[in-house]
Amino acid sequence: MIFFLYFEMRILPPKPASWPAWKKGAIYLQYFLYPIVGLVLSVLPAFEAHTRLLFGRYLEYRVTEKV
Repeated sequence: MIFFLYFEMRILPPKPASWPAWKKGAIYLQYFLYPIVGLVLSVLPAFEAHTRLLFGRYLEYRVTEKV
């Protein structure tokens, strides 16, 4: 994480001076939120699938007839 922050500060152009401090801080905060958001977004589909199995609500596919 620190590795990516370091290279972002070195490679990207400086932030505009007109930006408030909270906006500059939010940009760096997003790097620490990436793993959390990634974990949540990858766990939610699995959680939904296990919940379906638990309650016996299986996925149903409707096959259309060929003409």
